Amino acid sequence: MKIRYFDNAATTRVKDEVLKEMFPYFGERYGNPSSLYGLGRISRKAIEEARRRVANLIHRKTK
Repeated sequence: MKIRYFDNAATTRVKDEVLKEMFPYFGERYGNPSSLYGLGRISRKAIEEARRRVANLIHRKTK
């Protein structure tokens, strides 16, 4: 039976390609991006790269 979900205001299913990109940050790369230690710097770099990718998709510049 196919599930029909009508509560997208509460949560929305993540696309498979997004989950694949995010998976490492749910496990071994879980650092606080605001911190100064190594895991945090890895997370911060990933966030900055994601922002650049989204900006590129919508034809905008990042700061």
